[in-house]
Amino acid sequence: MIFVMNRHARSAALLAVCCVTGCAGSGEQNELTTADAVVTSPTDPPSTATPSTASTASTPATEATEATEPSVPSTAATDTSAAPASTAPVSSAVAASAGCSGPSPAATTVEVSSGGNVRTALLALPADLSVPAPLVIDLHGLGADASQQAAYSGLAARGPAAGVLVATPESASGPFWVLPVRPGTPDVVFVRDLIAELGDRYCIDTARVVVTGISNGGGLAAGVGCELADVVTAVVPVAGVNIAAPCDQTAAGPASIVAFHGVDDPIIPYAGGAPFSGADRSDTAGASAGGRALASMSLDAVEETMSGWASAHDCADVSETPIGEDVVHRVWTGCTSGRVVELYTVAGGGHTWPGGTPVPTLGGTTTTVDATGIVLDLATSLSRS
Repeated sequence: MIFVMNRHARSAALLAVCCVTGCAGSGEQNELTTADAVVTSPTDPPSTATPSTASTASTPATEATEATEPSVPSTAATDTSAAPASTAPVSSAVAASAGCSGPSPAATTVEVSSGGNVRTALLALPADLSVPAPLVIDLHGLGADASQQAAYSGLAARGPAAGVLVATPESASGPFWVLPVRPGTPDVVFVRDLIAELGDRYCIDTARVVVTGISNGGGLAAGVGCELADVVTAVVPVAGVNIAAPCDQTAAGPASIVAFHGVDDPIIPYAGGAPFSGADRSDTAGASAGGRALASMSLDAVEETMSGWASAHDCADVSETPIGEDVVHRVWTGCTSGRVVELYTVAGGGHTWPGGTPVPTLGGTTTTVDATGIVLDLATSLSRS
């Protein structure tokens, strides 16, 4: 995530914080120890789109330098019956990967050669890989690492039971993903290479690939929804959708997008503007280059960002449905090629994962919706045409 908290609050906050923009400024999930950076240029807001690409800001990213290893919070929240299923249309189309031609190796990690480096990801495999499994890639926040994100989102624990293969990768530039997201940047290339490697090794349904993440990881997830729309079915940014700019309209169209964001997020403000505007920035702003860069950014409002995504998908209309007392579910309809564009707005919600482990220092955590369950539902129900 992105903010800094005292040492006692770090472990839980870490998870939430790093989510922001890879923990935009203070060790996101790891955060939690120092303010580890986000990687965006100080003057370039992620809200500025680059023509024909799904980029965020146009300036080069800065590296974060001081994230320390935070403690991992207890396990992620279990499934909640109150969580609504996604409204995504169910598709029966299946695209078997090359890995379906042979036995799938049992493993808890995978190494991927990408950009001349060896990158890694944690794996959680379904019991039956004789049939193509949907794939979910879960991106940690700033200052966090893969094991912390796996514990926080709960996707690694719950995915295999739903028949979903879950990969939780590690960043390579420090505890953050480099922003802005642009064609050919190392983390964009890595996500593509990871998808390809998993498809070669395991029996994957390449028509069902979902990329999610929180904070910094949410910003990267949103960005690959444009840059990797040829291999990614849907993206699910949590507390980070407005870190990356929406795509321009293209013939193929970007991936489907379902976003979650708290109205009271103190790190990545729902109304837009400066990150950390609702948080104590005394540690974060000066703790790392990434923190300083994030603090100087100006973000578009979440609703404005999602309207941009709806335009990119040529959606016709939008409806709003209250869920419980604290969530509004916006669904855009008539979108190109049956793409899904949705936003869950959490009143009183902070920089947290809906349905996940509460992190009071980062604001409220709703139990009205279950982001993990919705991610898994999308992975099993929505197919890329």
